[in-house]
Amino acid sequence: MVVIEAKKSYDTLTRACSQQLILDDDYEGEGVEVGDGVLIFPKSNFTVPYTGKLVPVYNKYYHSPKNKIMRFARNNGEVPFSYKFDKQYIQPV
Repeated sequence: MVVIEAKKSYDTLTRACSQQLILDDDYEGEGVEVGDGVLIFPKSNFTVPYTGKLVPVYNKYYHSPKNKIMRFARNNGEVPFSYKFDKQYIQPV
């Protein structure tokens, strides 16, 4: 995962900066695990300190222009399939 930010310092961002971590084991060649104050990327063998709030996402719905609905969920919506995070709280290494 690479986070690119145009500002030299991202500790004072004022716009919405929510991102989403997909928890599939091999999503785009990597997995992610949530630890205590850290995001863990096991296949790449690195961790990223994170002090912000993580919001679990159990269900996500997309609506097509013809009103077809796509639902994303894991284990029938009982286990989060992703976490929303705020990149403002990713700590520099």
